[in-house]
Amino acid sequence: MTPTDLSPTPTRGQSAERWGGLSGIAASVLIFVSGAFAPNPPSHDGTDAAMLAHFRTHYDGTMQGVYAWMLGAMALLLFAAVLVRAVERARRAAGREPGVLTTLTLLAATVAAGRLVAAQAGAAATAVVGRHATDAALPRAFDELGHMLAHLSVVPLGVFVLASALALRDARVGARWLAALGVPIGVFMTLSGTWVFIGGWPLHNAGGLGWLAMLLWWIAQGVSLVRAGRRAPVSALAPASGAVAMPVAAAPVG
Repeated sequence: MTPTDLSPTPTRGQSAERWGGLSGIAASVLIFVSGAFAPNPPSHDGTDAAMLAHFRTHYDGTMQGVYAWMLGAMALLLFAAVLVRAVERARRAAGREPGVLTTLTLLAATVAAGRLVAAQAGAAATAVVGRHATDAALPRAFDELGHMLAHLSVVPLGVFVLASALALRDARVGARWLAALGVPIGVFMTLSGTWVFIGGWPLHNAGGLGWLAMLLWWIAQGVSLVRAGRRAPVSALAPASGAVAMPVAAAPVG
């Protein structure tokens, strides 16, 4: 019989979740800083001349912001996949099937990322056309299209936060209070999407607060996954097949 090493060693799944949790932080940071590359165009109340001058002046910054958004959308998809993997691993360890919430989480994240990419494609098209146009009608049309797609993306984003929060809470993955906090954030984000047909600046601005709360929740959940990935599971402390755990004898006294 040989002694068995009982030192905690993270499983491959936990290691992937630890690094994958960083994608939630990356997605939040990339989306947040994307607006720092260039100011918003004078879309609604600006003159045609101001609209065209904006894209001639801020073309490079606009494209840099679009690039950051694209990276953020890809990080969001990775983050969703990591959340689903963590939930499914925990549920299988408890002898349970993955459930429908994990499927809804991936579906909502995919739809949201698609709309965000489409919205940024509209922003890029606005910048390209606006840089060379002599009439502001077409740049305004592209700009409004991009804005509408971005507003519509809050619905699947809200569903993503809500479904993942419920799945994490049910599977007991990460901090339970953090999963519980995601439920009202997800509901709020989903309902704020009604601005597209109700209108009104109060509801529009409330959606901005929802974005901020959601990005902070992604960061906190990413940190929670990174911390959880450092902890060894109970199975990692069990002796390997065919090995016998040797208890350490107490030293004789006297």
